[in-house]
Amino acid sequence: MGLKIGLITSSDVMNIKAWSGTHHRILQSLVAFGDVVTLGPADAKLAKMRHFPSKIIAATRGEKYLVSQTISVSKYLGRIFQERINGENYDLLFAPAASSEIAYLETKIPIIYLSDTTFALMVDYYEGFSKISARSRREANIIEARALTNANKVIFPTSWAANSAVRDYGLSRGKISVIPFGANIDEVPDRRAACSRRISSPLRLLFLGVSWSRKGGPTAYKTTMELNKRGIDTVLTICGLEPPSEYINEKVRVIPFLDKSDEADAKAFNKLLLESHFLILPTKAECFGIVFCEAAAFGLPVIATKTGGIPEVVDDKKTGMLIDSADDFDGFADAIASIANDSERYNNMVMAARAKFDQSLNWRVWTQRVKLLVQETIRNGQE
Repeated sequence: MGLKIGLITSSDVMNIKAWSGTHHRILQSLVAFGDVVTLGPADAKLAKMRHFPSKIIAATRGEKYLVSQTISVSKYLGRIFQERINGENYDLLFAPAASSEIAYLETKIPIIYLSDTTFALMVDYYEGFSKISARSRREANIIEARALTNANKVIFPTSWAANSAVRDYGLSRGKISVIPFGANIDEVPDRRAACSRRISSPLRLLFLGVSWSRKGGPTAYKTTMELNKRGIDTVLTICGLEPPSEYINEKVRVIPFLDKSDEADAKAFNKLLLESHFLILPTKAECFGIVFCEAAAFGLPVIATKTGGIPEVVDDKKTGMLIDSADDFDGFADAIASIANDSERYNNMVMAARAKFDQSLNWRVWTQRVKLLVQETIRNGQE
């Protein structure tokens, strides 16, 4: 396309491991459109320091004060990025999860804003967004609203998030595109290999995550123990963290960390997905879940919680099973046992999971759809 795209990045996002891999895939996709110039992140430490007294005061009340989502910091970031784009002939600005950076950015260059959620959805849903002070909520909502309004187009990976933008911030649906993310894996397994898995003994459950509590580690463990109580020989592999010692026994295997950018670790990760029978993730909060895309690539059925954006990534009773409560280990065990005892149903789930990956949960499709959106946004900006 021969475009010049300015990529506005957020320092907060770059510090979050779950987002960093997705950010890399987004950059790879945008490079296919033309020349991509990374404009951030911007250093806002001095601007944030002014709010530390407010943060301390809020803490004394048992509340949180979100320094990054303050109007003064957002205005500061707007000026920084304004200076960085001045004199440059950018066709488009692309801003993944950079609401504070674009809320007060004044430019005629078209902006595409991408996020997996809205602030309104995060409040009292994720633990880090609980007990936020009234002042902090007010400012963060103002920033979210301004970012959504300032953008020419907005991309969400789920309708769950898109609906919030309309409902909570009055955003026009015409500005929104719902485009799911893809799997953060470099080598996609052959479809035949992915769909050749069969139920065998022991039953192998896989738990992937870096947050033991939020991702539902205790429930995954209790589910494993319950299945064994029912006479189903079951082993749980925990990958991504070291669980508390009381959750480790002969039925639990722990792999504290695998770096998918390392060739050997990437192969080990792929082997885990190929050898497992189910991905179990009784998460308490989830906006999207890249791990579900990765499971789909390997034809791995998912047993997860019906929360957040998950029902749009995992098709209940088709590519996996969704349980209402993250604490319902009996419900998780029932779901797994019912599928494991029905080989035809299990095989259908395997094939449906891989089909969903091929059709929508991959970066090739994401790139194609975003390319069309980029062309439309630039074209409308020139009119």
